[in-house]
Amino acid sequence: MNQSSIRLWKQQKFVSVFNRRVTTHTLKRREITTDVRKIQYPFPNSVTDVIDMRSEELYKKNHIPGAINIPLVSIVLGKKHNTKWKKSDYFAKKDMVKKCTNLSLSEYFIRKKSPNFHPLVYCEAGGLVSNMAVHIATEAGLDALYVLEKGYLLYMKQVVEDLNRLPLQFTFKVISGFTGTGKTFLLNKLSEDGHQVLHLECLAKHKGSMLGLWYGETQPHKDHWLALLRNALASFDPSKPVWVESESQRIGALYIPPVLFKQMCKGDRFKIVLPTEERIKCSLRDYPYWLEDKETLIHIVRKLEIYRGKEKVNNWITLIKSERWEEFVHLLLVEHYDPTYKISQQKNKRTSNEVEVFMENQSDEVVKSTLDFLTRSQAYLQTT
Repeated sequence: MNQSSIRLWKQQKFVSVFNRRVTTHTLKRREITTDVRKIQYPFPNSVTDVIDMRSEELYKKNHIPGAINIPLVSIVLGKKHNTKWKKSDYFAKKDMVKKCTNLSLSEYFIRKKSPNFHPLVYCEAGGLVSNMAVHIATEAGLDALYVLEKGYLLYMKQVVEDLNRLPLQFTFKVISGFTGTGKTFLLNKLSEDGHQVLHLECLAKHKGSMLGLWYGETQPHKDHWLALLRNALASFDPSKPVWVESESQRIGALYIPPVLFKQMCKGDRFKIVLPTEERIKCSLRDYPYWLEDKETLIHIVRKLEIYRGKEKVNNWITLIKSERWEEFVHLLLVEHYDPTYKISQQKNKRTSNEVEVFMENQSDEVVKSTLDFLTRSQAYLQTT
């Protein structure tokens, strides 16, 4: 038998071992075998842990929300990426099966093993790597193991399909208004009071403007962003309205899916009107980190030259350097944010149902009165 034949024989033997749920050897020496359940998304409530077995790099880019990463691919096969695998990629030494029982995945299974422990594992395409996990679970003595059928690729396909379907079930109520009117603040109060709120800026880690990226944060990968949106919508009751902030379709580097954006644009709108002096106070409250990191703020503000001209931007930077914060915020609002917001709303406003909600300030009494009006607003909209 030549070397090529020996290599092919080893490959076929390796694949056959991991293409079976439990090896014949394991069946002979175990009275109880692992109950392997291949499922699709969404997961049953009995799933206790979700384990992403892809590489650490892929996990950091995007993963199923709530999943932990045990990169079985990298540990066993020495691969950095788990994309399209060929059978030849799985060539291994004859003791590979034994090595698999000593991996961190096995340690995790053994440490958490109990009658109520029902983990779910997934890889990129649900193939041989998932079958490795089945073998490891059996060696660890697990009672049950969920395997995501066809892996992460099918999961993302389901997420996209859900985002074309779920938004159509909901009636959205949209809070609009110039920058600094406390739209996010009001949404948080609505959420605290038990109302359904879709926090787009929170999920995107971005407020939608040039200065909008959350300080010290990075935006999620596109796939992870879609998954977060899908999960949020799936948690809502279609019989109740969903509150959301008026947004452009683009939030930083991310985009609101077309069906969701179109449905939001149909929603009744409430334009918050707040005096400029109060808007300045709110802006300083919402962006405290820029006051502490002037160099980064100046670097970002310089990018606005293309929109507002060098003269205005230099004036703003002078105010920043001299820490004249109220003057800086006032000019930034009236010279940049307000004109930009007007153009955006002209493009994104698709309904005539809009009510202006005037607030003198954001004291507890005024906020409570505003929330009462918003949540009892349907009668007002029907008469406008």
